[in-house]
Amino acid sequence: MKPSACLSTALVGLLALAADPAAAKDRPHSKQPLTCTALAGVVMKEAGRSLNKNPIAPSGFTISSATPVTAAVVPASGSHLPYCQVVFQLDTAITIQVGLPLNVLDGGQGGGCSVGTVPNNSCVEGNWNGRIEAIGNGGYAGSVAGVTGATDVGFVGSGTDNGHSRNWCNAIDPETGQPNAQPNCGVAGGGFELTPQNELLPELITDFIDKSEVDQTIWAKRLTDAYYGQEASRTYWNGCSTGGRQGMQMAQFHPELFDGILAGAPAFNWNRFIIGEMWPPVVVADVDPQDCPGGTAAGCSAGIPPSSAFGTAYAAANAAAVAACDANDGVVDGVIAEPRRCFFSAEALIGQQPTPMTSPMTAAQARAIDLIWDGPRNERGQRLWGGITRGTSFATLTASPFTGSLITTYVYNWMQQDPAFDILGNITTTNFSSYFEASDRKFADTEPPPRGFVVPAATDSIDLRELIRHDTKLIHYRGSGDPLIVPFGSWNYDSRLFEKYGVRGTQEFYRSFFYPGNGHCGGNSGFPNAGLINSGDLFNALIKWVENGNAPDSIIAFTKPGDTGNSTLICANPNEAVYDGSGPATSAASYHCTNFHHEPADLAASDRAAVQYHEAP
Repeated sequence: MKPSACLSTALVGLLALAADPAAAKDRPHSKQPLTCTALAGVVMKEAGRSLNKNPIAPSGFTISSATPVTAAVVPASGSHLPYCQVVFQLDTAITIQVGLPLNVLDGGQGGGCSVGTVPNNSCVEGNWNGRIEAIGNGGYAGSVAGVTGATDVGFVGSGTDNGHSRNWCNAIDPETGQPNAQPNCGVAGGGFELTPQNELLPELITDFIDKSEVDQTIWAKRLTDAYYGQEASRTYWNGCSTGGRQGMQMAQFHPELFDGILAGAPAFNWNRFIIGEMWPPVVVADVDPQDCPGGTAAGCSAGIPPSSAFGTAYAAANAAAVAACDANDGVVDGVIAEPRRCFFSAEALIGQQPTPMTSPMTAAQARAIDLIWDGPRNERGQRLWGGITRGTSFATLTASPFTGSLITTYVYNWMQQDPAFDILGNITTTNFSSYFEASDRKFADTEPPPRGFVVPAATDSIDLRELIRHDTKLIHYRGSGDPLIVPFGSWNYDSRLFEKYGVRGTQEFYRSFFYPGNGHCGGNSGFPNAGLINSGDLFNALIKWVENGNAPDSIIAFTKPGDTGNSTLICANPNEAVYDGSGPATSAASYHCTNFHHEPADLAASDRAAVQYHEAP
């Protein structure tokens, strides 16, 4: 279900501006530039009734009923250049920040926009390079993304709190006399969409999933046009985790607003991935309850410490899996290059006591570990979602108490609408599929809406015809050892695209990179020979693709920060890096990428999920 029907009417007026952004590159000023302070008047006039004139400001911002729009130059601070900051709030509570590199009127003299680490970086007006970078969020947001990473190198930057903040959640609704939402926005900030009476607020979900990102982009474009007297030549999205999901949402439903989108470790497939990540603690509580704190299933809700018997068991099993599968790619480097081709079973360790275990592996521990690696399945044995990849720690999804988990808050507030819901007392490995399907239906994007539907929030559409029509380029990346958002959702999405458009057709508009041994949005903890995700390199690759036509077939990744250390070759999915057989195995120059016309059959089978409620059996 396309969510655009709920969007601000500001989108309609902006479509013409966004329709041909490339044509704006060499366009002369359409009007005279304005000073930063004058932009407050632009927002007041153009926002009209959508402007919240009694805003509840997120922490760190000063908008109020006396000053609903702030527009002022932020002075240089440390390594950060000065910029024009505009902050305001749209109904209901979408706070938007736009940062604009100084124009000539405000003293911009070419700082930042000439930084050579950004491709094609040159000054168009003052400190501005002629481009916009819309910046994504993390978690359940509630705070506004910073913009200095963009403004320091010449981009207009924009961010949003996605329609809520802790201050807004705790504020009293004058109509009900009650707080707007759950106290402090609920566990891990995930209860912003639930009233104290446990009623769902669908409009808050729409703001979070879709509308706030569209609005921040629209207003970045509008204020750019007003401040510099000319339109931006290019508009990009850049985000990871929730920011990656937001990028995929924009690609699927609003590609006309962007020239290029960088979506890292996306939290997309929202209505399936989060409930799917509930699987590990449910498995331990159901299969190996004696290893839960206190020795009972209910104890697992307090979190399973990595130092516990089960924590040391999965650490030993992961080490054994790496040892068993490391050489599958022909190079022994302590990294599983392709986790989907690793089939090591923890049953091989039953009765043994490998490091760091303090007692032998039990059959229950081995069974639980194998189930967590495999992921949840339905009653017919078909995979609902993928599990944690072998070699990846379980701690992120099992160690946190349920009172502070990004995963459990979704079950409490979004699914069950009951912050007191007893997860482990109700959800088991036997009935898991029924909860999984209920979540899938409740927030589906399909038309017509299914039984049990409330509001679209899936971000899982593979209908990218509009993205293709607007020639918008999309780059996706993820660590294949992501412990927070398991990579199955990304592999599954890629596979569905390949099936719909073919590998060659897909690569005309989409490139996807998986980094072995990397965690959530980056980091190679435990895998020092794994090439690191560098989002800056990926963003530069996107710019080169959009502006120069150079589609990235591969990315060189380095084992240490700042593009230092040894190097590895990361190939665009479904292609794989292959060692040439000569030269140092620690250099990307010793590898080449395969050239697959189809996704390998074994990987396509591994990527497949069970038929959903809306698909033909």
